[in-house]
Amino acid sequence: MGQGVCYLNIGLTFTEINQYDSASANCSKALEIFNKHQVPVYLAEAHLMKADIHAAAKEDSLAIVNYSLASQIFTQLNALQKVSKVKGKLWQYYEVRNQHKQALETFKEHKIITDSLFNTNKTKAIAEIETKYNTEKKEQQILQLQSEQKLTATQLNLRAQQLENEKLLSNQKSQQLTLSQKDNQIKTLAITKQELELQNKQRENEKTIQQLSISQKESQLKDAKLQSQLIKQRVTYGGAAAAIAVGGYIYILYRKRKKLSNQLAQSLVELKQTQQQLIQLEKEKEAEAIRLRISRDIHDDIGSNLTKIAMLGNLASAQSKNKMPEMTAQLGKISDYARSVNNSMSEIIWAVNPRQDTLENLLGYMRVHTEEFLKDTGITYKINFPQHTPSVQLNPDLKRSLFLVLKESLNNAVKYAEAKNIEIKFSISDKNFEMQIADDGKGFDVKEKLNTGNGLQNMTDRISQSGCSLTIQSDVGKGCTVSVNGVIQHI
Repeated sequence: MGQGVCYLNIGLTFTEINQYDSASANCSKALEIFNKHQVPVYLAEAHLMKADIHAAAKEDSLAIVNYSLASQIFTQLNALQKVSKVKGKLWQYYEVRNQHKQALETFKEHKIITDSLFNTNKTKAIAEIETKYNTEKKEQQILQLQSEQKLTATQLNLRAQQLENEKLLSNQKSQQLTLSQKDNQIKTLAITKQELELQNKQRENEKTIQQLSISQKESQLKDAKLQSQLIKQRVTYGGAAAAIAVGGYIYILYRKRKKLSNQLAQSLVELKQTQQQLIQLEKEKEAEAIRLRISRDIHDDIGSNLTKIAMLGNLASAQSKNKMPEMTAQLGKISDYARSVNNSMSEIIWAVNPRQDTLENLLGYMRVHTEEFLKDTGITYKINFPQHTPSVQLNPDLKRSLFLVLKESLNNAVKYAEAKNIEIKFSISDKNFEMQIADDGKGFDVKEKLNTGNGLQNMTDRISQSGCSLTIQSDVGKGCTVSVNGVIQHI
């Protein structure tokens, strides 16, 4: 424990002199010690310091991940003052980087916790006064404090209503903007329709003019035939020439009319495609809203209940440690299972949350998972990710498939391969990407494993469904390399 605190102090010293790599390394050592001894308070403080280091080094994704981990642990400990402190830092972090939407949401959470702490302190003060003093004078003071509490509660309610009104106003503006965009799209479609109708009228007018011209030519042809009776031979040649000319002209008119009809049909097809694209866009927005709501419900309901189960299991285990050793072991298993399910639930929340559907967030989450999974294993690992990650929105299926391939590969390397070194690479070229996980373990026969096991086949099928390809290179005694190649699929 003392060694972990020393690493934290050393990390703080390196941070003050802007040596962020050394600061991050010492902080990671402290995290390993606190995680090994299961000390949540120090573990949360270490995550908070690591978030500050990454923020100072402008490593945005790692800073946000560590702020979130610190907030989760403090919330589990019911340390509201610490949670308020983390939310305040995260809010200022978003504000400085002009991420106003995230800043507003984090500020609201920070404000609610701060107001709740204020209200709780007021309640405690009233309880202490009621316990210490029973005289009429003190009762009046209690009544006065109760009045202040009611006033504070009223002010808090008014503030909550004000925040709710601001939220409603923001939603109303967003809806108005959406309606305005739809109106513009409808107007554009109406203008396109009017232009098509005008083109049709112009074509009909041209057709009428052409028909009049043909009628005139036919009348002239009849006059020529009457005159040809006087000079039969000359009129015969002239009539034949006129007939050929009229036939050619009629053929040209027919070709033009057919071409105009094809253009009109193509315009109608393009109009229908535009309408289908608008409908698909609305469906994607609705699906994104549903995913966000599901992730919040899972986090708020199931996540909090699993945390309570783990805490109750630890408490019951501590109380029955000396009296019932067998029950202590069973309660310990219950707590471990609850924590394991809670970790899996965190992965599901991350996978379904549309705000996490970015390449930058995926790489950050992979890095944190790798560090957490390989610590205390004695395995040396190397992570080679791009220094500057492009701002890309990922298809949610591709995002989850890539993470599950990494997770399965690391599990196989630790559990079966007896690897001593692991290297993880992720590279981007134009719209193409390649992810590679290589280890120096004992290796295996790929064909035999594909025929007898489910893990490798599941990875292959999952990647194929995402439109990418997965290759596995391994042989007995020669380690294993898992590669995923494909095109970055946008939402």
